Amino acid sequence: MSNVLFSSDTHWGHYNIIRHCNRPWSIEEHDDALVEKWNSVVGKKDVVYHLGDFAMFKSVGDGDRMKAYRRTRMRLNGKIKICLGNHDKMSRETYDCFSEVYEGLKDLTIEHQKVTICHYPMRSWNCSFHGAWQLFGHVHSRLENVNTGLSLDVGVDVPDWDYKPVSWEQIKTKMAKKMSAWDENIRKEGTSRM
Repeated sequence: MSNVLFSSDTHWGHYNIIRHCNRPWSIEEHDDALVEKWNSVVGKKDVVYHLGDFAMFKSVGDGDRMKAYRRTRMRLNGKIKICLGNHDKMSRETYDCFSEVYEGLKDLTIEHQKVTICHYPMRSWNCSFHGAWQLFGHVHSRLENVNTGLSLDVGVDVPDWDYKPVSWEQIKTKMAKKMSAWDENIRKEGTSRM
């Protein structure tokens, strides 16, 4: 049976991400370390929803950039479905590296739980007033101490994730705490779930 995992903001090949996010490697070490961490939790048959900013190979020409995307993708376990981020400047020919490509957002249902995935964090999303969750990246853990309601940052820079994709089980554990606080807030306010 395959597992479902989520990740975002890997930024393979992006030299400046080391400085911007204080990642503990050189760019050469960075790319290899992220592949190793990815493959340590993702099996060959697993499905990974990558929520954008997969890679940023700026220093090479378009043809070489496509080869760099493919080379990176070939090193990774799992079936990758990508929700494009603001740094995913890949050509449409590169889309074949992924089993599915989404622009904007995508609504999913996993184990009867409604989930909206998007590169960006959202204040409201489909069925958010009925307990649906939203998973995002983009912010590189900068909203960690902000009450984001029933949304969760699955980017690799979140300390709890240790630069690895996040399993559905980990997400359910985190969201159970958020659901409890959310339910309490609904009761206090006496608001209905629209």
